[in-house]
Amino acid sequence: MSLLFSACASQGPAIESPVVEISSIELLELNLRRQTFRLHFDVANPNPFPLPVKSVQYTVFLESRQFASGETGSRFTVPARGESTFDISVDLDLMSTAASFASLLRSGTSRPIPYQVNGSVAVGIPFTPPLRFTQDGTILVR
Repeated sequence: MSLLFSACASQGPAIESPVVEISSIELLELNLRRQTFRLHFDVANPNPFPLPVKSVQYTVFLESRQFASGETGSRFTVPARGESTFDISVDLDLMSTAASFASLLRSGTSRPIPYQVNGSVAVGIPFTPPLRFTQDGTILVR
């Protein structure tokens, strides 16, 4: 019986992980107590069928330092071999992050900043584990 299940599982289509990139980072608020950023993400689906995304777990590094992590609660569908977007807001405590990101805020609009985003995408396809992703790139802070 288990041989039958493993044979059926190997016959099913392999699901490729989506490509998740940061398209922009926007500084929304900067005051003495906190910084608020909006991160815009692009998601590309390499599969020949739509990906119904239930959530995205992510960790973002800027200049090799952890900038943000969490999980989205919004659901969306990425079309077959197509693209979609999602946004998240990030609140940082200025007192605890001032030293780490002061140079980032000063130079982020004048030079590209290296980033890495990694995590997993939970999809609404039965028996499919979360799809892992990792992407490196550069971005300007607006």
